[in-house]
Amino acid sequence: MAKKRNVDAPLSDINVTPMADVMLVLLIIFMITTPLLQKGITVNLPRTKNAIEMPGADKRDALVVGIDRTMRLYLGAKSYDMANLKERIIEKKEVENPDLVYLKSDQAVPYSKIVEIVEMLRDCGFERMGLLTEQKGGKKK
Repeated sequence: MAKKRNVDAPLSDINVTPMADVMLVLLIIFMITTPLLQKGITVNLPRTKNAIEMPGADKRDALVVGIDRTMRLYLGAKSYDMANLKERIIEKKEVENPDLVYLKSDQAVPYSKIVEIVEMLRDCGFERMGLLTEQKGGKKK
């Protein structure tokens, strides 16, 4: 015969269903918003053993020039040709007066193209530049 439970006795079972629902919703929210928080373009950065930490490159007002493997130039996430990029950087330098510019390049980009961009940045008045790389262990620098 089945044992009847006392109606007034407290339940001792833990109901984890609401907690699992909340965790799944949070997981979905983080999966959607994390790619949106990434600044600029996605490139396959060169890997190095002796990278220097550059937390300033992740700031909202950081000046990040990027070049992808198809040789398209970017300022942040917006694509430019070389002449328009130079004009836009000069405008930003006059308005915001940054002293440092970051260069984010795909590892497939030829060195001569990177030198051309560095020369253009020097023409714009930048003497301090940070070259973004990825730590060989996978950590971005």
